[in-house]
Amino acid sequence: MDSYQVEMFKNKLSNGMGTVARILEVNRNPLLADNVHHKYDDKYLLAEGLTSTGLAAMLNGLQFLGLDEAKLSEIKKMSGDKKAVTLRFKMDSQCDFEKETTREVEGPSHVTEVSGMLNIKKTSKTVTKVTEYFWTYKAQYEFNVYCGSDPSGGLVLKSNSLSTTIMTSSKDTPQPAKSTIKPIDVSLTWLMGQLTQNGTVTCSIDRSKATCHTPRRNPLIESAIEFTNTIQHWCNQVNSQISRLNGLQQNCKLDEALMTSSDIFVPIIPIFEEGPTDDDDTKLIKDVSEEEASVMLSKSDFDSFLSEQQRALTSRVSDIQKAFPTTGVVTGVEGGHRLVLCHISDLCRQYVEAVNFIEGMLRKQLIAALGKEVTAVDFGNYMAFHIRKIFNQQFIPKTFSYAVRHSTHNPEGTVNFELVSQEPGVLDAPVLSVVSKAASRPMKFPLSASSDVRFSGDAYIHSVINHRFSSSTNNFNLVANARQFSGYILVLGRIGGADLFLPKHALIIKNKDDLTIPLILEEVPTPKQFKSAIESLSPEQQRFAKAYRSMQLESTLFGMCVIQIKPQLERVLNLPPDSLTKEIQLTQDLIDMFLTYQVSSDLLSFQCDPCEDPADISAKDKVEQVKGHVKNMQDMIQKAKEAEIAEEKMKAEAAKLRRKQEEEMIAYASRSAVVECAAVPQMAMRSVGMSAPRAMCAMQSAPPPPPAPCAAAPVPQPVQSQLQLQQEQPQEQPQEQPQEQEQQEKQKFPSSDHTDVSTIPQQLEAKFEALDEDDSLRPTIIKTGPSWSKSTQAGLLSKKMKLSLGESEQKKEKNIAFDLIDALTRSGAMDIPDAELHVVIASTHCFDKTLIDTVIQGNINPIEKVERSILIAATTIHSKPASELLLEDQAARVKQHSPKLF
Repeated sequence: MDSYQVEMFKNKLSNGMGTVARILEVNRNPLLADNVHHKYDDKYLLAEGLTSTGLAAMLNGLQFLGLDEAKLSEIKKMSGDKKAVTLRFKMDSQCDFEKETTREVEGPSHVTEVSGMLNIKKTSKTVTKVTEYFWTYKAQYEFNVYCGSDPSGGLVLKSNSLSTTIMTSSKDTPQPAKSTIKPIDVSLTWLMGQLTQNGTVTCSIDRSKATCHTPRRNPLIESAIEFTNTIQHWCNQVNSQISRLNGLQQNCKLDEALMTSSDIFVPIIPIFEEGPTDDDDTKLIKDVSEEEASVMLSKSDFDSFLSEQQRALTSRVSDIQKAFPTTGVVTGVEGGHRLVLCHISDLCRQYVEAVNFIEGMLRKQLIAALGKEVTAVDFGNYMAFHIRKIFNQQFIPKTFSYAVRHSTHNPEGTVNFELVSQEPGVLDAPVLSVVSKAASRPMKFPLSASSDVRFSGDAYIHSVINHRFSSSTNNFNLVANARQFSGYILVLGRIGGADLFLPKHALIIKNKDDLTIPLILEEVPTPKQFKSAIESLSPEQQRFAKAYRSMQLESTLFGMCVIQIKPQLERVLNLPPDSLTKEIQLTQDLIDMFLTYQVSSDLLSFQCDPCEDPADISAKDKVEQVKGHVKNMQDMIQKAKEAEIAEEKMKAEAAKLRRKQEEEMIAYASRSAVVECAAVPQMAMRSVGMSAPRAMCAMQSAPPPPPAPCAAAPVPQPVQSQLQLQQEQPQEQPQEQPQEQEQQEKQKFPSSDHTDVSTIPQQLEAKFEALDEDDSLRPTIIKTGPSWSKSTQAGLLSKKMKLSLGESEQKKEKNIAFDLIDALTRSGAMDIPDAELHVVIASTHCFDKTLIDTVIQGNINPIEKVERSILIAATTIHSKPASELLLEDQAARVKQHSPKLF
């Protein structure tokens, strides 16, 4: 019940409080419970008093339906405390044709003036014949109570037979010829169980039960509310059936105001009595007994309230019987029944509001104590503040913000696991996680279908305990950024085994890049929920469910592998450590060679003369040699580019020459066609005896034949660049390593007895089942969102651009990153010894209600619950008991509410 509902309820009680003041003595001071200083136990007493009074008031109302003390006693004997007791209302009706009558109905007179000498007036009338049909409508209803499942032997409480005549203007029956409504039942079993041997009602809340949380949230009150809701529904249904008869009684106007129950006294009022005060209106503090100090009203006071209710109800029923007719289908009896049913419905409604008012008092007091209504965000901020104060120094959870650095150098950038702020104006902040540095263990991940990359280095296990209330959810982002002239490779994926990392995404973060990846948290059922769900499945179905859950638990290991570029560049180029620290341009040129031109690292690496000792060569000289290789490669690439440009120019010139020759050929062909046409008459003259000299002369006068077309100049072959020749030359395939060498490679990373990260989900599963008493801690799978955000800067003077990385862009970034990893590891032939692996294991403590409702309705301290969840994860991650993780005084406190941890 919120503050608005509380105020509405108080306004509704104003009339009832006036009646209470008239009932009690003048020197008494009854007030609404929230206006009287009291103890927490007084709320339990108030809830018990309201329940007892409410049930007694309902019995007062049911007496008017025939359920008096004698009938209650008889029903008690019939049920024997073993059979269910049901109150039933049933009604039958029939409508029979009685007679048909015809009568004449005269219309108004009409005067007609006739012109003439005598001026005679005539009067005429319209007579209409009306046929009327009369029907006899009869109804019988009954209230009875039966025990068990057989209603035939029920005890009749009240019954009545009604009859009236209905007139219609058509021969169609106004009501069905015969009608039987479905019986309307309500169980009285719970009510009968609250009666004592002498027929009174006494309710008591068993506070020792684990299901008893608050004065409002306990089995007794929950059952009482369920009962009152069913009784209210029953009353409304029965009232609707009886009120349907009102429209069948013709020529009878009923006073509906008499059947309004709003002004009948409802004795269910949450009140305390304020103690005596002195002249300064301050409460007197005296050494009095507990009975004298109680703010509860006495039983005799509540009996007085019930007597007033019965008096008011009896008086109103009497008024209705006087005002209503004694015959027909709606008599004073039916009017009284409707009033009683409405009043019982009011009792049920006010009882629920009254016990909810007690809960509203708790809410109001808690908010007043804290000064505000605490939200889930406030709770999260408190837990971040609180959790640092209970652990020993070396085990304090740390913010998930890690600098990417090599040795003691300045960081290349940072990687953060952040909680998205839900407060306006508040920046996102890294989450707290229980962190343990795992033993160094060589791992690998597939670079391609034919090669793997082995890596080792520091490995960290992070346990993130998220909490979720019903009205709020937490959102998380993975944020990675790099400084100017710095960079690293971020690989995201899952742990697939003791030494296997399965990458799903990879990116190069460099030169002031800011990458934000939204994370999606997918909760998995708790161990107890899973076992309960598969308990009734077949063995085959259980095996399938268990296999799939095993995959789900393994998927809770979210991995982030950070690979630093410069240290690995130095290794692949045979350079001393830190030799590229200040070689910014060289580093960028090398990465450009690897990514843009796919140049092999063998062409750029330092190569020592066989006759020289590498130790005698300084780091500077080695770097200079690499610079020379890069310069030569750049020159060669430039020459190759120029050659390609020249080749394209030659191709363009050759194409131009061919087009010109084709044009000349077309012109020559057209001229040859003209000459052939001119030679035809000369041949005709020769046939008629033309002399040879004249023919020769004709031939000489012909134009000379065009010169034979010159052969097309040979197209020069493209000049192959030195880079292309090198790429076309068959590369030497690495010889297969003999078995001895393979064995040496395996011995480089011998299997150890250190913690296997892939087994942690199963360890947590066992601890969740054993220690999570509330069954609220769920394993959680972390997934990356579909759309990422990346801010990048093309140049030093350029403005930052914000890009959105969808699925295709993410795949492109992964290919680029894997190309660089391929170059830095010589396609997996070299290890990465300085990688950093972060494994995140998330769990979510789920609360079914809002934060305030969790505290008020469930009587739960969420701080203690989340504390326990964090400690379950911490004892697993650190492999130490809770007593070693906590400060001494905190361990004693935690042991009180979570003894299983110790």
